[in-house]
Amino acid sequence: ADIQGPLPTGYAAEAEFTPPIVSVRGPSTEMDDLKEILVPLDLGEVTGAATRELQTPLTLPSGVEATPPQVLAHVRVDLKRKTVNVTRTVQTETPASVDTYIRPAKVKIAVAMPEAIVAGAGENKEIRAFVTLPERQLGTYTLPVRVSLPEGAQIIDIDPAEVSVTLEQKN
Repeated sequence: ADIQGPLPTGYAAEAEFTPPIVSVRGPSTEMDDLKEILVPLDLGEVTGAATRELQTPLTLPSGVEATPPQVLAHVRVDLKRKTVNVTRTVQTETPASVDTYIRPAKVKIAVAMPEAIVAGAGENKEIRAFVTLPERQLGTYTLPVRVSLPEGAQIIDIDPAEVSVTLEQKN
């Protein structure tokens, strides 16, 4: 894609085309040098995260024709993201009369975050791992790890995805 117009700082664009393949024909002198077909996309009015569909003609060398002569571009503009890996202690809330043992006590979390907030990801207190204890009796349970994240972040992976939680009466 030949993206025209500046994108907002910290944003990137991705495009998919329908159809994804076009047929081209023309003089062999032009076809021999044809390595790619440019699809001009004007995103000048985009000021933040957006999805656009644009019907756009193809940019071809003189004498070269494409079938179809234009494509539908599905364009997504979003924050540039970076994947970070953090380790967190699994947290839970239990009554004071109960001892809680979580194994393993720590999980590794892979998070895709906007580049603007990646710098402090390791210390970011908004990234929390926890388990939710429904009204349960004493015993041992396998529970899914849940994660809270800062705005704009997405979970890629949690390892392990489940932990063993043992609830025992305090002596």
